[in-house]
Amino acid sequence: MRIDHLELENFKKFEHQTLDLHPQFTLLVGDNGAGKTSILDALAVALGLWHKAAPGSGWRNILTEEIRLQARSAGDRVFFEPQLPCKISVQGAIGGRAGLTWARMIRETGTRTTNAQARDAEQAIMALVNAAQAQEAPLPVLAYYGAGRAWLPTNKRPAGLTSQRKPQRFDAYHNCLDTRIRDRDLIEWFLHEAAANGQAEGRPGYRAVKQAVLGCIPEADGLRYDSDLKDIVLSIRGSEQPYYNLSAGQRMMLAMVADIAIKAVTLNSYLLGSDQPGAKDPML
Repeated sequence: MRIDHLELENFKKFEHQTLDLHPQFTLLVGDNGAGKTSILDALAVALGLWHKAAPGSGWRNILTEEIRLQARSAGDRVFFEPQLPCKISVQGAIGGRAGLTWARMIRETGTRTTNAQARDAEQAIMALVNAAQAQEAPLPVLAYYGAGRAWLPTNKRPAGLTSQRKPQRFDAYHNCLDTRIRDRDLIEWFLHEAAANGQAEGRPGYRAVKQAVLGCIPEADGLRYDSDLKDIVLSIRGSEQPYYNLSAGQRMMLAMVADIAIKAVTLNSYLLGSDQPGAKDPML
């Protein structure tokens, strides 16, 4: 799933704004208050169309406070009036189908986020989901990490999930656009892997996540789950430190990279090879 062109109408500070995105990587540079985070929030709302594939995933809609306000003078007072419609329109590709367009908006007479001109995009999403279920195409990894802290220390589970229910493949999409990583869920994933691993090196999914983390943190040379501490332990230059003892930068990098890698192996474990996780994998 890729967005190539973005158009905003009455979203946050923008009365009207367009932006073309690079198909591989786009870097936004600007002064404070230029609207960089607003662009990212708009992209997250646009990606919310994927809710059609995973209903109930807590998708990102347009918030009331994101509707642009226009100042109006009345005597000795100034009032701020919401400007509608508030609309985010995009052009992009889904599952190999390029040139698709869709919009998410709050209409002039509405209060809730609706989809518009999205029939072809919705059909492409469902076609991709069906192909993925037949192991003929990978599912996209969707994630949004905000400008603040990337992790959110909490014991609260994501909305829609319960500890009694067996995790499912599409759980990787729950709350993936809410800007934060719940590090308790991250630690629980490593706990499940530690309990399930019957071989010293762990299953393919665990090895893939471990390799991703060690490849992104400078001088990291070991990663494991400590059952006594009930915490992730990272080794840097041979010195081990529990997750919560790491520096803020190291903890953010570990959490973000591991979160992306866990989403990837959860959604597309069949790509891991002949020794891929089996039916007892806690992430399937």
